[in-house]
Amino acid sequence: MNAILKCCFLILLTSNLNSCSDQDLDDSVPAGEYSGTFEVTYPDGTIHDGPVTVTFNTGNTYSATGNEDYYPAGGSGSYSIADNIFTFKDENFWTANFDWGLILSGEYTYTYKNKQLILTKGGEDSATYVYTLNLE
Repeated sequence: MNAILKCCFLILLTSNLNSCSDQDLDDSVPAGEYSGTFEVTYPDGTIHDGPVTVTFNTGNTYSATGNEDYYPAGGSGSYSIADNIFTFKDENFWTANFDWGLILSGEYTYTYKNKQLILTKGGEDSATYVYTLNLE
Protein backbone atom coordinates (compact mmCIF):
# COMPACT_ATOMS: atom_id res chain seq x y z
CA MET A 1 0.00 0.00 0.00
CA ASN A 2 2.86 2.38 0.86
CA ALA A 3 4.49 1.71 -2.50
CA ILE A 4 1.26 2.55 -4.33
CA LEU A 5 0.93 5.86 -2.46
CA LYS A 6 4.55 6.75 -3.23
CA CYS A 7 4.02 5.92 -6.89
CA CYS A 8 0.86 8.08 -7.06
CA PHE A 9 2.68 10.94 -5.33
CA LEU A 10 5.55 10.76 -7.83
CA ILE A 11 3.13 10.78 -10.77
CA LEU A 12 1.33 13.85 -9.40
CA LEU A 13 4.61 15.62 -8.67
CA THR A 14 5.94 14.92 -12.16
CA SER A 15 2.76 16.15 -13.85
CA ASN A 16 2.80 19.35 -11.79
CA LEU A 17 6.45 20.03 -12.64
CA ASN A 18 5.76 19.50 -16.34
CA SER A 19 2.91 22.01 -16.21
CA CYS A 20 5.23 24.71 -14.81
CA SER A 21 7.38 25.12 -17.91
CA ASP A 22 8.19 28.43 -19.61
CA GLN A 23 5.52 27.67 -22.20
CA ASP A 24 2.48 29.53 -20.92
CA LEU A 25 0.69 29.06 -24.25
CA ASP A 26 -1.57 26.05 -24.56
CA ASP A 27 -2.13 25.91 -28.32
CA SER A 28 -3.32 29.52 -28.21
CA VAL A 29 -1.85 32.96 -27.72
CA PRO A 30 -3.51 35.82 -25.86
CA ALA A 31 -5.09 38.01 -28.52
CA GLY A 32 -3.53 41.44 -28.69
CA GLU A 33 -0.74 43.55 -30.07
CA TYR A 34 2.86 42.45 -29.61
CA SER A 35 5.66 44.92 -30.39
CA GLY A 36 9.38 44.41 -30.52
CA THR A 37 12.21 43.63 -32.89
CA PHE A 38 12.86 41.37 -35.83
CA GLU A 39 16.37 40.11 -36.57
CA VAL A 40 17.73 37.95 -39.38
CA THR A 41 21.22 36.47 -39.30
CA TYR A 42 22.53 35.05 -42.58
CA PRO A 43 25.12 32.23 -42.76
CA ASP A 44 27.86 34.71 -43.75
CA GLY A 45 27.31 36.59 -40.47
CA THR A 46 25.34 39.50 -41.95
CA ILE A 47 22.66 40.74 -39.54
CA HIS A 48 19.66 42.96 -40.32
CA ASP A 49 17.00 44.09 -37.88
CA GLY A 50 14.00 46.34 -37.57
CA PRO A 51 10.98 47.19 -35.46
CA VAL A 52 7.89 45.01 -35.82
CA THR A 53 4.36 44.75 -34.48
CA VAL A 54 2.41 41.49 -34.69
CA THR A 55 -1.30 41.47 -33.86
CA PHE A 56 -2.98 38.19 -32.92
CA ASN A 57 -6.76 38.31 -33.34
CA THR A 58 -9.44 36.00 -32.03
CA GLY A 59 -10.13 33.31 -34.59
CA ASN A 60 -6.41 32.53 -35.04
CA THR A 61 -5.64 35.29 -37.53
CA TYR A 62 -2.60 37.55 -37.44
CA SER A 63 -1.07 40.58 -39.09
CA ALA A 64 2.54 41.75 -38.95
CA THR A 65 3.91 45.14 -39.93
CA GLY A 66 6.57 45.41 -42.58
CA ASN A 67 9.31 47.94 -43.23
CA GLU A 68 10.36 49.58 -46.49
CA ASP A 69 13.63 47.63 -46.49
CA TYR A 70 11.74 44.35 -45.86
CA TYR A 71 13.40 43.81 -42.43
CA PRO A 72 10.82 42.38 -41.80
CA ALA A 73 8.49 42.18 -44.80
CA GLY A 74 5.30 41.72 -42.74
CA GLY A 75 2.53 39.24 -43.42
CA SER A 76 -1.03 38.39 -42.51
CA GLY A 77 -3.25 35.35 -42.54
CA SER A 78 -4.01 32.49 -40.17
CA TYR A 79 -1.93 30.63 -37.62
CA SER A 80 -2.03 27.51 -35.49
CA ILE A 81 0.00 26.26 -32.54
CA ALA A 82 0.82 22.61 -31.88
CA ASP A 83 3.74 20.82 -30.22
CA ASN A 84 5.55 24.09 -29.38
CA ILE A 85 5.44 25.18 -33.03
CA PHE A 86 3.66 28.22 -34.45
CA THR A 87 2.59 27.66 -38.07
CA PHE A 88 1.81 30.88 -39.94
CA LYS A 89 -0.04 30.79 -43.28
CA ASP A 90 0.48 34.12 -45.00
CA GLU A 91 -2.28 35.01 -47.48
CA ASN A 92 -0.60 37.84 -49.42
CA PHE A 93 0.89 38.11 -52.90
CA TRP A 94 4.58 39.07 -52.90
CA THR A 95 7.12 40.18 -55.49
CA ALA A 96 10.32 38.17 -55.92
CA ASN A 97 12.79 40.97 -55.14
CA PHE A 98 13.67 39.94 -51.56
CA ASP A 99 14.24 36.99 -49.23
CA TRP A 100 10.81 35.45 -48.61
CA GLY A 101 12.04 34.22 -45.22
CA LEU A 102 11.47 37.84 -44.13
CA ILE A 103 7.70 37.22 -44.38
CA LEU A 104 6.03 35.99 -41.19
CA SER A 105 5.07 32.63 -42.68
CA GLY A 106 5.93 28.99 -42.07
CA GLU A 107 6.95 27.16 -38.89
CA TYR A 108 8.56 28.87 -35.89
CA THR A 109 9.54 27.45 -32.52
CA TYR A 110 8.59 29.70 -29.64
CA THR A 111 9.10 30.57 -26.00
CA TYR A 112 6.63 32.60 -23.98
CA LYS A 113 7.32 33.99 -20.52
CA ASN A 114 6.27 37.15 -18.68
CA LYS A 115 4.30 38.40 -21.71
CA GLN A 116 7.36 38.05 -23.98
CA LEU A 117 6.98 35.90 -27.08
CA ILE A 118 10.09 34.84 -29.01
CA LEU A 119 9.56 33.20 -32.41
CA THR A 120 12.53 31.52 -34.14
CA LYS A 121 12.86 29.93 -37.59
CA GLY A 122 15.88 28.45 -39.36
CA GLY A 123 19.39 28.01 -38.09
CA GLU A 124 22.46 25.85 -38.65
CA ASP A 125 23.27 26.20 -42.36
CA SER A 126 20.44 28.61 -43.21
CA ALA A 127 19.41 32.08 -42.13
CA THR A 128 17.93 32.48 -38.65
CA TYR A 129 14.82 34.66 -38.28
CA VAL A 130 13.91 35.84 -34.76
CA TYR A 131 10.95 37.91 -33.58
CA THR A 132 11.27 39.16 -29.98
CA LEU A 133 7.84 40.52 -29.03
CA ASN A 134 6.21 41.92 -25.91
CA LEU A 135 2.46 41.98 -25.29
CA GLU A 136 1.30 45.60 -25.12
